[in-house]
This record gives sequence, structure tokens and C-alpha cells, in this order.
Amino acid sequence: MARKHTFPSLKRAEILECIDGLGIPFTAKELDQPTSKAVIPLYEEFLDLFMGLTRQNLEEKVNSLQDSVENFEIIHESLRFTVFYQILSQFMQNICFHDFTIQDLLKPDRNRLQLILSAVINFAKLREERLQQFDDDIQKRESLLETYTLLDAQRKDLEEKVLLSQDRKLESEAIIKQNEERNEEMFQSLIEDKRLCSQVRTEYDRIRMEASELKIRYHNVDSLMASTLEEIEKLQSSIVHSPEKLKGKIADTSLRIQNDRSQQVELDKKSKILHTKLNSLQLIEGDLNACLKVLEECLVELDKLEHATVLLSTNQELCDQIEINKKKLEFRKEQLLKQLSNAQEKLEHEQHSRNQKLEAAKQRMDNIREEYKVITQERNKKIQETEKKNAMIEMTEQKIAGMREELESQISSITMEFEKLKSHVELYIAELLRNLRSSNS
Repeated sequence: MARKHTFPSLKRAEILECIDGLGIPFTAKELDQPTSKAVIPLYEEFLDLFMGLTRQNLEEKVNSLQDSVENFEIIHESLRFTVFYQILSQFMQNICFHDFTIQDLLKPDRNRLQLILSAVINFAKLREERLQQFDDDIQKRESLLETYTLLDAQRKDLEEKVLLSQDRKLESEAIIKQNEERNEEMFQSLIEDKRLCSQVRTEYDRIRMEASELKIRYHNVDSLMASTLEEIEKLQSSIVHSPEKLKGKIADTSLRIQNDRSQQVELDKKSKILHTKLNSLQLIEGDLNACLKVLEECLVELDKLEHATVLLSTNQELCDQIEINKKKLEFRKEQLLKQLSNAQEKLEHEQHSRNQKLEAAKQRMDNIREEYKVITQERNKKIQETEKKNAMIEMTEQKIAGMREELESQISSITMEFEKLKSHVELYIAELLRNLRSSNS
């Protein structure tokens, strides 16, 4: 027994026109002589158009079964066909075509294909008519998705900045630690150099004092030698003729000369020592200048250290601010996700309510069709009776006239009843649409 469907069957020309309007390539020959190779791509286009399931999405669903299925490469095509059939069957159930079978894919029949395409086209028309009722929800959903995408991109950007700041912070801390260690070493070296400088200055002052004393003594010796030479010249003028006295004076003079010579040798030695110490002092003075230059470099490094410390503090504040912004963005993201979830739940609830009301309306239409069928059968019976009475018109003309009037009155009452039922149905559908609009708003 053929299953009854709630949608009207469309004509061949109308089906081809609607499919062409959807932008799907499908010829009249493929509709009249359908094959599996022709209908499977057509159904794939329907899934892509109405469910957003592309061939790539289908491959991803099949590939997700790779870990749970043995010999995946061998049965890949069979798995793909099975998954495709399951999704397509679910789609057919949703558009009220409940007797879709695998034969419709493998060995499609012309009449069933025409019926299936009628179901899809009627669903597309109904979807297009009802789509305006959900425009606000769709726009809100798209707006929320765009906001979520933007916030997610900002969150990733901030995370990258935080990671970069943390890396810079670690590098700055390592550089600061190295600078602190180097500054500590240089500070200790400066303290030692300062101590050595003070010792060298003390030694230098002592040597200068000794040099000045030696210069004074040297001048004294020179003056003494000059006076001695003068005395010798005086003595030469007054030569002593007594040998004993002469020998005594000679001995005294020799002794004085030897003493002067020894003093001169000592003075020469001290002068050489002083020259050596002066050279050492000059070298020490060069070392002191180098130490002063190192000290200036240390001061520059200390300034750099202070600048790096200020920069580190600024980066730390920036990192803290970024963390605060990150937490705010995460909180905002959770709020948006909750709003999106609530909107989706509301949309699903509205769709479920709409489906229930549509099912009720379809059931009512089925009942009306059954009643109309019964009325039509009764009308056919009356017509048959009328034909029999027309055959006997010569015998019972008056009786036939009366029955004809009675039949016409019954037909008019039936027509009026049908019109009433039709007006009730239209009123019910209008009330249903108004309730749907009020529930959506």
C-alpha cells in the first residue's frame, strides 16, 4: 500500500524549473531516466544547500571513523556511502518524506524521484516563506558570531603580546642580573683601585718629600764643593813648607774629598732611585686615569641599569594591564557564549513549537481531506442514484423532480458545510501564523 504524503506532487516542468532556479545542474533526461550517478550528486547539492554539509565535511565525518574501523582504506567508499545515506535519510525525515530507502540511491525510480523532488521543492518554498520570521534571530546569531570571532582574535593577539612581554621580561631580568653582577665586580674592583690609589698617592708624596730633601742636600753639597775649591785655591796660595803639617793637611783634605765623593755617589744612587720612582708614578698616574675612565663607564652602566629598571617596571604594569584585559575578554566571551547558547535554545524551541503546530495543522488537513473524500463518495453515490432515476424519468417524472430538488438542497448544504470547514481551516492557519509571529517577537 502506497504511503500518503502531506505535500502535493509537482509536475515535471515545474520540478525542472525549480531545480534550475536553485542553481543545480539537472536535465530532463536524468529526471525521466534516473540513474545512481545522476541522483547522488543531486542529493549532495541538496545537503550542501539546506544543511550546509559539503563534500569536504562529509569526508571529515568519514575520516573521523578511521581510528575505530579496521581496514579503513578498503571500506572507505562503503563507509562514505553509508554516512551519506544516514544523513540524507535524516534530511528526508525532516522534510516529511518518511519512506526514503537505499533503493532510491542505488536504483532510483522515475515516479519516486519526482515525488522526492516535489518534497524537497515544497520544503524549499516553505523554508523561504518562513525564513523572514527568523531573520532577527539569524542576524543576532551572526552578530554574536562576528563579535565572538573579533574577541577571540583580540584574545589571541593579547596572548601573543603577553607571551612576548614575558619573554622580554625574562631577557631583561637576565640582562639586569648580569649587569648587577658585573657592577658588583666593578664596584669591588673600584674599591680596591681606590685603596691602591690612596697607597700610591701616599708613597708618591713621601717620595716627593725625599726628592726635595735630596735636592736641598745636593745643592748643599754643590755649595760645599764650591767653597772647598775656593779654600783649595786659597791653600795653594799659602803652601806650607813644613812636611809634617803638609802631610796632616793633605790627609785631612783627602779625607774630606773621600767623604765628599762617597756623599756624591750616594746622591747619584738616590737620584737614580728617584728617577725610577718618578717613572713608576707616571705609570701609576696612567693606571689612575684608566681607573677613572672605567669608573665613568660604570656610572654609564648604572644609568642604563636604572633605565632598564624603569622599563621593566613599565613592562610589568603593561603585563598586569594585559592580564586584566584578558580576564575581561574571557568573561565577555563567556557571556557571549551564554547568550549564543540561549539564542540557539530559543531558536530550537521555536522550531520545535513550529514543527508541532505544523504537524497539528497537517493532521487537521488530513482529517479535512478524509471528510472531503467521504463527502465526495456520498456525492458520487447520489449522482449514480440520479442517473438511475433519469433512466426511469418517463415513469416517475414527478418523483425524480422532487428527489432532484432534495439532492440539490443536500449538495448546497454540503457545499456550505465545506465552505464553513474551509473558512475554519483558513482562520485556524491565520491564527497559527499570528501565534507564531507573536511568539517570535
